[in-house]
Amino acid sequence: GGDVPAPANRSRGSVLTFGRYAGWSLRDLARRDPEYLLWLSRHSSGIRYRTEIYGILHTLGVSAA
Repeated sequence: GGDVPAPANRSRGSVLTFGRYAGWSLRDLARRDPEYLLWLSRHSSGIRYRTEIYGILHTLGVSAA
């Protein structure tokens, strides 16, 4: 796992398999560390999650701009 233990009851959706948040779903991560999720959406390792990340952040009222 990553450096930060994942929640016991994981939310649905994509789950990271790398980095300090390995084992975390994107939804859980958005609640815990939305700034990291924004960074991930702009980083090459997170491009495959970009659309999902933007949707989650929009639902939570966080701007992706």
